[in-house]
Amino acid sequence: TFQYIDWYHSPPSSEPFWEHRGTFLSTLINPEISIGLTDDLNISFSQVFGLRWMSFNPEFKGEGVEPQVFESDHHRDENSFTDFSNAQGGIRGDMVIKAKYLIGYTASGEGPRTFLSGGLLIPSNNSLTSDPYFQKIIDYEYGNQDGKVTSDESERFSNEHEDKSHKHFSISDGIYRLILEPSYFYKRRYNPVFIGLSISYNHPVAESNFGSST
Repeated sequence: TFQYIDWYHSPPSSEPFWEHRGTFLSTLINPEISIGLTDDLNISFSQVFGLRWMSFNPEFKGEGVEPQVFESDHHRDENSFTDFSNAQGGIRGDMVIKAKYLIGYTASGEGPRTFLSGGLLIPSNNSLTSDPYFQKIIDYEYGNQDGKVTSDESERFSNEHEDKSHKHFSISDGIYRLILEPSYFYKRRYNPVFIGLSISYNHPVAESNFGSST
């Protein structure tokens, strides 16, 4: 999978004369092996590998001469390979272990085929360890752990951490998930030979390190 995105947002209040813009590249591969255990049951293993890059090319929109050097406290060139203050780097993403059972089928010729798949998504360590604005860290380490971040708590955090740079992405979302995938297909004599429907449901079973469970 290859993805290319041009991104942009208006100047933030802390950097009012600079439009934030850049590019985002994502290259992922997901090899999978499937083993037939019986005539009706397969088990498969898949593992995501990849890299993501983001470039930062701000544009000066203020009056006067554009500064020769500009460093944003929000964006920079970054990638998913290296560690950072709120992220662990690497190239390995999520692993999925899944069993697929053939519920019913037509032995030959035209007819339906029905499957039920289920499994577990195992996250890698290549994930964010805090939300980009460190809200959970502020609440737990500089607040009263009530799920709300006040201005006083943020000020205590800012006094100790002048540099609040952060990464925006990773390869894994850091959450274990249960997977359920029912599917139904009908084989025909003419094109399209197979028509059908497959539904995939992923249910998180724990929170990630920065509090997300979806």
